[in-house]
Amino acid sequence: MWEIYLDSDNITVEQYYTYVKKQIKEVIEPQCVELTPVNTYSQSNITIKYECNREMFLKIFCSKHKAKNSTDANILFNVGKSVALGNKVVIVSNDLIFREIECDDVVVVRYMPSDNSKKLKLKKANIVKALDEIRGDDKSRDVTLSDLKDYFNGSTIPDIRKYIDSLKDVDVSASDVVYIKN
Repeated sequence: MWEIYLDSDNITVEQYYTYVKKQIKEVIEPQCVELTPVNTYSQSNITIKYECNREMFLKIFCSKHKAKNSTDANILFNVGKSVALGNKVVIVSNDLIFREIECDDVVVVRYMPSDNSKKLKLKKANIVKALDEIRGDDKSRDVTLSDLKDYFNGSTIPDIRKYIDSLKDVDVSASDVVYIKN
């Protein structure tokens, strides 16, 4: 039986369901990807956007610590337990550490945004620009950290949060909505 592990600190749930799920279908066939729970590991908030008639099968695991790489450590530990029980595993992550354990029973699927996607440097001006671009004409639209993740592909959600927390004019709410202070 196949299990799926998502490192949602560097590949968001939205990116998984929009781009990566198709790749996994090919890996785990004939097992049905829609009936396979996605073990989602995170040490930050997870944003799931509403979409009409959308169905997700997620198991969410929050890290006990905010230490860097605690999500990766949890995934490695639980993948080891799963493989020891005779399961096969798909890890969805861009972290290089998972390449070390790739084998017949462990497949690592990466998602790298296309070359024409946004690759901005994490700076205040770029955050403000991204907020304006995402909102477009709808100035009341909430923009979350996971929305910004698509603009700052080299950064994880905790990295983006930490940078915004260091700014005076921009803030992040408890529900991960990013806003500019007046």
